[in-house]
Amino acid sequence: MLPLASHGPPAKPTSLVQFSRQSEAGLWIPTRDIYSVRRRVSLPLALSPAAIEMATRILRAPAEEVRRQELVEITNVWLQQSATFGVLRSRRVAAPSGPPAADLIDRERLENGCQWCEGSVRGIIADVFGKVVSDDGRFIAQANLSRQAVANGLITGDARTHNFLRLSRADFLAMWGMVDPYIAEVKKTDPSLRYFFVGWNGGPKSAGSVSHCHLNVLAWQHAHCAFAEQVLARCPANYWARVLGIHREIGLAFRHGPVTGFASLCPVKEREILWSAPDLMTGAETLQRILETLIAHGTNNFSVAAILAPDPALDARFGEWPRVLWRIVDRGDMRARHSDFGAVEMLGGTTIFSSDPWETAGWLRDGMGFDD
Repeated sequence: MLPLASHGPPAKPTSLVQFSRQSEAGLWIPTRDIYSVRRRVSLPLALSPAAIEMATRILRAPAEEVRRQELVEITNVWLQQSATFGVLRSRRVAAPSGPPAADLIDRERLENGCQWCEGSVRGIIADVFGKVVSDDGRFIAQANLSRQAVANGLITGDARTHNFLRLSRADFLAMWGMVDPYIAEVKKTDPSLRYFFVGWNGGPKSAGSVSHCHLNVLAWQHAHCAFAEQVLARCPANYWARVLGIHREIGLAFRHGPVTGFASLCPVKEREILWSAPDLMTGAETLQRILETLIAHGTNNFSVAAILAPDPALDARFGEWPRVLWRIVDRGDMRARHSDFGAVEMLGGTTIFSSDPWETAGWLRDGMGFDD
């Protein structure tokens, strides 16, 4: 156990394990307002010589560390969201096999074709107000045939935008630039629709029903998405400011102009990054930079959400919320079986992850020039 600091604030931790040890020693007390952080040691393994050889090769750790493995349990006590970090799981030798992910997406299109690239389904389905088309005609926002909310639109681009791993920065921003005009048409048609959510599933193992890159816009009249309503019901009005402050204090936050965010201490899966932006396009520019960094470090399967706060005059509960709250969850490598959500996450409600959030925060700050 680390000794208590005699004076001054403690040095910011550089890893989750170090943070958990500092927390045990009585440091970072304000963090306990929201997060419970505990170190655990697993029940001992009985290892034969053959098992030791295999374990030390796969986990890259000495036999004693394999026998009694260190775990860090994190719980958001307000949301009752929990995650367990397996220290040795992060050392596993389990490199994905097969061609590069971008090539796999190209091959799938060649083998199966794509109605969106061919243009045979573009503009066929429309809301009562019609469809929204970009000035150059390459991007379209139109109704989703299989409705997921009171108002529901899909935003797609032409054949050059099929593969999200090959999107240019210009096309990326042009795609997101279609959201606000579509929402404006929805609001004109039905002013009672005030809660808007934009989702993006990137990669074949991210629940996207169509492989062609697209955004999904949902709107509701009486309540926001379940995550927003959960935070509103369980947390104080200044929850996001407090969470950001804690992450900044322990070295997991970043800032770039009007955008502030953090690598989550308690992620939904391998990596989760949240940030706030004053408007949709400012946040989308940050998303593009974050994705560039994550993809450079192996990400090719992810889910994104942009949660737009309603006008506080229409719903005072959102008075202290960011205008747009962004979340991206890294679902891992599409070529690795262990990277996706499993029974523990989906049915047990507890995340198992092996990516240290301090490493992720370092990528965001150093690789992208963000301030902390």
